[in-house]
Amino acid sequence: MNNKSQSNIKKLTWTQDTVYFVGKVMRNHVDKLKTYPLKIKGIGFQQDSLMYAAVSSLSSVLHEVNAYQITWSFEALFRNEEAIDILKSKPSTLLPQDIEKLFTLIEDAVTHHSREDKYAQSLGARRPFRDCYSKLANTEKVSAIYTLFTSRFNSHNKRMPSRDLNESLKRELETIPFEDIKELDAKAKQTYENTKKNFLEICESELDRAEEIKQQLRQAKSATLKDEIASLLTRESVPQYRVHLQRATIEEIFEYNCNRVEKLALYKEENFNSIGLKTVRGNELIDKLGYFSFQKNVGGTANLRTRHGLLADYFLPSRTLYSCQVILQLSVGLNASVIRELSRERIVPTGNGYTLAGMKNKTGKTTKKEINKIDHPLAVRAIGLLLWHDDNVSKYWNRTSDAVFVTLRQDKETNEYSFSLSDLIKQHKGFIKWHGLIHYAPDDLRDLYAESDYVSHKDPFRVQAILDHSNIVTTQEYLKSNVIAALSKANINEFMKRLSSSIMFSVDKDLAKKHGFDESNVDKKLLFPTNNNKDVSDAISDEWLMSEGDLQFSLDREVIEHCVYQKKYYENNLSKLLNRNPEKFRAYHLGRILFCMALYEVIEASEYSYVLREVENAE
Repeated sequence: MNNKSQSNIKKLTWTQDTVYFVGKVMRNHVDKLKTYPLKIKGIGFQQDSLMYAAVSSLSSVLHEVNAYQITWSFEALFRNEEAIDILKSKPSTLLPQDIEKLFTLIEDAVTHHSREDKYAQSLGARRPFRDCYSKLANTEKVSAIYTLFTSRFNSHNKRMPSRDLNESLKRELETIPFEDIKELDAKAKQTYENTKKNFLEICESELDRAEEIKQQLRQAKSATLKDEIASLLTRESVPQYRVHLQRATIEEIFEYNCNRVEKLALYKEENFNSIGLKTVRGNELIDKLGYFSFQKNVGGTANLRTRHGLLADYFLPSRTLYSCQVILQLSVGLNASVIRELSRERIVPTGNGYTLAGMKNKTGKTTKKEINKIDHPLAVRAIGLLLWHDDNVSKYWNRTSDAVFVTLRQDKETNEYSFSLSDLIKQHKGFIKWHGLIHYAPDDLRDLYAESDYVSHKDPFRVQAILDHSNIVTTQEYLKSNVIAALSKANINEFMKRLSSSIMFSVDKDLAKKHGFDESNVDKKLLFPTNNNKDVSDAISDEWLMSEGDLQFSLDREVIEHCVYQKKYYENNLSKLLNRNPEKFRAYHLGRILFCMALYEVIEASEYSYVLREVENAE
């Protein structure tokens, strides 16, 4: 279905009783449209409700899964009175915690069992709120709450709510609460450390699982088989003997296949390609070695997944290789292409670790990085596994690359198997999908390492060395557009948060609380009227600001009119003035606002209040 045809489709129909979503399904390799109804009869949603705003934000034809998840989520919410009240409310009357409560209720209704599936279901169910730009009572948009919401099911990414790693880090830095710059720096450093820690913990669990599989295979190969099963090991061909194994248990089948690999030396290239690693009940073996179902996410066939599994005590599976790559990137800061081309000759053992000598593709320069057991224990472990893998590949197979990141792959033309450089894109996509991670590019990990180093040391020359920039200006521009920009935004956001709370609580304490302003952010020092701007008018407020506190003036209609006009102006433009130029607002407008408020209350309490009303009614 092309974009042009999609643009002419009515994607949403809203009636008094039902909302109809349009979904796209694939049938016989052809895209077809299907309507998904959502019953709303008796609920009474108005056009200014959150429900209407969220549903109307779905501007594109949904995929079948998305349409199902969305209808399911609303049906679940309709069974909860609290959720209905929130959905029926105007967005402008709601606070961020109301939207978060709605998302929590969605997660309470999730029906899937695995953590990854629960996360996917809850994410899809929140989809209508992703592009909902209606403003809440505190002026934040619904879409912003969607972005910042952290699912309880995304265990590996509790600190990464965004859909993009770089975007997520910037947003988290920008919203850090702090008392002083020292605290901001400490929290920024912790944010980067936590992000790296999340990745490394995932990779460590991958290495642990690979070791468990290796032991599981070796244990199966040493098991004693039943005589009728053991007799089959002398046969090179499997298919005609399948009938003898139909009644065997999955454990016996697993042990048979493992022993067959060892008995016929199928881990050797000549035997593997001549005899073939034919297996019995291969899909059950994949379930037995559940770790290797990863290959489903990267396009591998069932047979290839089984081969990776049954040879895992000789060679590292592709997902383990990718985990080693991530570990090394986060340990030394090299980009993905340099890491993946490491060969045994470029990995030099030292007293307590290794020296990695990589070749930069763009410049052709050699770069050396040191890892040791004290500072990089996980990286040293990953190198050990890679060298073990490389030794076995060289011992038993020919190879198309001398890099240690080679994996068993099949040539599409000859159907022969060989060890060649692994497919980075497929591994990368599979890794993200398997662990429910947010999107990131492989070289984002190098940026993560470099920015983490900067917030720890504040030394751009260290970052220049990490990124291998020839000019320090390039490094400075890179830092300014990323981590420095985010920290500057954090400073501005914190100031604005305190200033807005201070102003609102000085105006009306109850109103401030109603609109979600936090009294703990009030800073009375920000309310002192200061003005060094000489370009001022002759208004009473300006005369007072420029005086030394002993100004005397009399009330007349002109003064009252100006007070009313000024009050009206600031009521209508307060947010715009705050966001446009915080420095000017503090220096130029803040004192006028306070004077105007005080003068208005004086007039209102005086015998001239009737003039005030006349002016206001004339507006």
